Amino acid sequence: MSDGRLFLVGRASWELFAPVLRKALQSYGLNPDIVVCGFDRELRLWSGADEDFESAPPRAAVVFPEARDLFQRQLTGSRPEIVPEEAGAQAAEFLLGAVSSLSARHPGVSWILSTAEVEFPGALAGMNDSELDPVALATSVFNAHVRRRCREVAGWSLFERERVTHALGAGVTYDARMDLLARMPLSARGMKALAERLASHWNAVVGRTKKVLALDCDNTLWGGIVGEDGVSGIRLGGDGIGRAYTEFQRTVATLESRGVLVVLCSRNNPEDVDEVFAMRPEMVLRPERISARHIGWGSKSDGLVQLADTLGVGLDSFVFVDDNPVEREQVRSTLPEVAIPEFPADPAGLPAFGEDLAWRYFYKVGVTSEDRTKTEQYRARAQTAAASREFGSPDDFLRSLRMEAVLSANDSSLLARSAQLTQKTNQFNLTLRRFTEAEMVRVLNDPNWMVIAAALKDRFTDHGWVALAMFEHHRTDPHWELEDFMMSCRVIGRSFEHAFLAACVDHLRQGSHEAIRATFVPGPRNAVASGFLVEAGFRLVEGEPDGRRRFELTGTVDAPSLDLFAMSWRGQA
Repeated sequence: MSDGRLFLVGRASWELFAPVLRKALQSYGLNPDIVVCGFDRELRLWSGADEDFESAPPRAAVVFPEARDLFQRQLTGSRPEIVPEEAGAQAAEFLLGAVSSLSARHPGVSWILSTAEVEFPGALAGMNDSELDPVALATSVFNAHVRRRCREVAGWSLFERERVTHALGAGVTYDARMDLLARMPLSARGMKALAERLASHWNAVVGRTKKVLALDCDNTLWGGIVGEDGVSGIRLGGDGIGRAYTEFQRTVATLESRGVLVVLCSRNNPEDVDEVFAMRPEMVLRPERISARHIGWGSKSDGLVQLADTLGVGLDSFVFVDDNPVEREQVRSTLPEVAIPEFPADPAGLPAFGEDLAWRYFYKVGVTSEDRTKTEQYRARAQTAAASREFGSPDDFLRSLRMEAVLSANDSSLLARSAQLTQKTNQFNLTLRRFTEAEMVRVLNDPNWMVIAAALKDRFTDHGWVALAMFEHHRTDPHWELEDFMMSCRVIGRSFEHAFLAACVDHLRQGSHEAIRATFVPGPRNAVASGFLVEAGFRLVEGEPDGRRRFELTGTVDAPSLDLFAMSWRGQA
């Protein structure tokens, strides 16, 4: 099954790159139809004359600008036509203007804009250190404009192509012979590296990144075995191999700050692990960055299952890192849905391993406020579970939480979080439809759609924006279609879904009393939502052999839990 079309736009021979990219995408379970739009066709695209694009816009387009095509001819030779800064700014203005025009006509397309590179600097570049290479200077100005615009426009993302060059080196990345004979400046290794990074980027755009990083401790977070070497004897920090473990922890801490849940899964004495965190100041990964832990002498696979249950997320969201190949194989054979990268044989490879881990499994094109506080939110979930045991009835406990909900309709400031909810919510999700940010832009700009988001907080924490309802109005057969309804697993068990849906339906029916229709689409992990519509008062209309069921609501939503929440609408007094 195809994941839509992906355009490659640029004047190199990207046809040679397409099969390499296709293989890299397939490693993520992605299978888009790749269309190359190069040379003369690129000019037709920018002018709006590409009939294929205009009639059937792709899901995404990747733009690879080349410095030599943008302004190299203007800036080389004995009499340059323009100063470098102006050349870079003009080239950026043209490209970004063309993309803006296409984006305005086709708001559902995700645009991935690559930075430009100088493949072959001018012959005299660098002979005088006081004179900058004009092509390199123009490229720098061009890239600065592209970076700024990608930060500003929803549905656009930046791809830093030069990072691949820096990682491998220009001598490895580029192939002068291929460039001259086939107008493809990348070597085979360069194409493979670029494809892997671009596949990771697209995987992030469609929201398929992993959520949880599960870490062993001995010989993973530090060198040595704390139970044998003692707290002072493990290798950590300073110069030498100990610094490799510190740098790896630094990468893990950065991932945590960007919304990755970090957990410990270690066969160890809990007291020994606690002592390392308390006594070794070189530990970059502090206890407050750990969402949960399973430290004991059971199997690692049992530990991961318990951690998944504690967090309320699926095992297919986990990446497990362990230095021991026997432990990796035990988990791999027992829990095939868990991603398990190979650990470097030499600890000196840990910093590079950490970078590859971040790119392969956890890369994000943007970070939301919910991402930055995710560890705190999941730790608060554990506090909430502990507090619930102090009350005699569930209702008494829920009232003690003093829950407050804020709702917002068609709020463009929540665009990134709304798309993220569709991509990341797997359990309480009625239809499992996924939307990129660009696709969410199209929905929010359509007057027939109503997208309502809800934030929730209680006496323990602010959970952020945790629920989303997406309705489309049909005029020929007047009714509202509940296209999707989802709620974060962090707040399952509070009956908030009923109160939220009731508030949404009341909002929709302010001017009419049209029916609400909805579909439940079964998936691997959304059984928890299977009975929700019936509980809310919907009538079953029909069922399909594949488990899909159609429902209709003509009355009000059954929401006995409504009084548990103080509800308000954003922007209303």
